[in-house]
Amino acid sequence: MKEVFDYKIITRNSEEQHFKALLENAAFIHHRKQDTLDWLKWKYYASPYGDCIVVMAYSKQGELAGEISFGRYEFVDNNKLIKAIYSYQTMVHPNFQRKGLFSSLTKKVIEIAKEQSVDVVFNFPNNNSYQPFLKLNFKPLNGLKYWISPGHLGTFLKQFNPISFKKPFLVNKINQYETETLKAFEKVAKGVHPYAISNVLYPNRSYDFLKWRYFTHAMHQYKIIESDLGWAIVRIGKRGSFTEAQIMDVFPKKEFTASFLKSIKKKIKTQLKIGLIIFNMSEAHPLNKKMISSGFISLPNKLKFCVFPLNETGEKYLDRSNWVITATEFHRY
Repeated sequence: MKEVFDYKIITRNSEEQHFKALLENAAFIHHRKQDTLDWLKWKYYASPYGDCIVVMAYSKQGELAGEISFGRYEFVDNNKLIKAIYSYQTMVHPNFQRKGLFSSLTKKVIEIAKEQSVDVVFNFPNNNSYQPFLKLNFKPLNGLKYWISPGHLGTFLKQFNPISFKKPFLVNKINQYETETLKAFEKVAKGVHPYAISNVLYPNRSYDFLKWRYFTHAMHQYKIIESDLGWAIVRIGKRGSFTEAQIMDVFPKKEFTASFLKSIKKKIKTQLKIGLIIFNMSEAHPLNKKMISSGFISLPNKLKFCVFPLNETGEKYLDRSNWVITATEFHRY
């Protein structure tokens, strides 16, 4: 007989027992240190775009069998606001796998999102969830670019080891933000505005969003890089023997030109003196065609990108040429 589960929509005001079970389950399933309740409530319920959609499935014996969460997001298309959600976490406990939970949890989130007039769902599934999402008619767009460049020449040569290019990136962990970084962010971000790109879906960047996303809950080391032509947010860590700066997002004062990108790259080299510079983006990003002339090399990657339209508006965005994406979207926290 098919097992029956109880589904619960979890809000910021739900009982603490649900959050406790969620954190314990995630740590067990992903073989990692348990996240804190403060982190969970920051990630799920503090975004200026709105509260995360969270659905949990319990067995009839009261065990947490699975959980799915999709965060709120906003894009802009020719000055029109497009509402979206994207995957934060999908997990099914090993004791309850192969019982259709992944599918049923995802369908429940889609039902809720439709009721709330969300236009489109997007996500970056890992190898385990990629095929299950495709079976639910998520359309694979992929087409995400992985650009790499040497950083400071002396550092690059000193740290060089071919094997390191195949190593995973390990971000520098922090417990509190550097005062200098926070001051730099406040200086450049107060006047931030959405990208001005025609006929594509681009992220609705705002001061409130960037403040929440990067400088509210101290966890990963970020730096503000400023040049005469604009500024960028970079994430700092290591890849094998290399120190690495990942460009999370860029904000030109005027246009996305090669000169602007080169100015940011130069500042990263001189200020941070790291070995590698990485920049992930979608093919539709206006800098994508300027990367080679700016000294970057495109490497093969396994980054996956899928979308699921929820209405007629969402149906317009079923081609990779519609989406401007950076590491801000790809790296969810």
